Amino acid sequence: MTPTDAAEPRHDPTPSPSSGRLRGWAHWYRRALPAYWLFLFALTHFPKLSLSGPVERPDLYSHFIAFGLLAFLLWRFGETFRRPLGSGFVWIAGAVILAYGAFDELTQELVGRDATIEDWLANACGATLVLAALEVNRRGGWRRLRRRLGPGGGDGANAGAGANVSPPPPPG
Repeated sequence: MTPTDAAEPRHDPTPSPSSGRLRGWAHWYRRALPAYWLFLFALTHFPKLSLSGPVERPDLYSHFIAFGLLAFLLWRFGETFRRPLGSGFVWIAGAVILAYGAFDELTQELVGRDATIEDWLANACGATLVLAALEVNRRGGWRRLRRRLGPGGGDGANAGAGANVSPPPPPG
């Protein structure tokens, strides 16, 4: 490490043990998750809300995206307390979001909306996809995959000078 490197500020979202203050995006995530969760609850409990769009059942896309974003914010919120997250966090986050999704669907009947299994499944799919991608990233899976595929994405097109790749022989 050079003196220049030591002088550069770290942009780490985890709290500094010595200062007790949060860095980077940590403040934002700690505020965004509760705000978004309340906003999501309010939206899903708005009486007689109907969505229309160019696709059939656009509400399912809304559920998928909304709960995917909830999963992302919950993950980042967790990272403000412990980074890297432990291996069990993905399971805890998934259970919390799936349980909340069920609670959310069941309580919608109190305001005259319909609770459907399709909505809950869309919630579950959005959250699961995001949590799976974040867990793969936490384990370093994307880096390993890129190394395995190589610079050309695995097709050999950009294998590099030392790759010993020769063109196919001419026909005939």
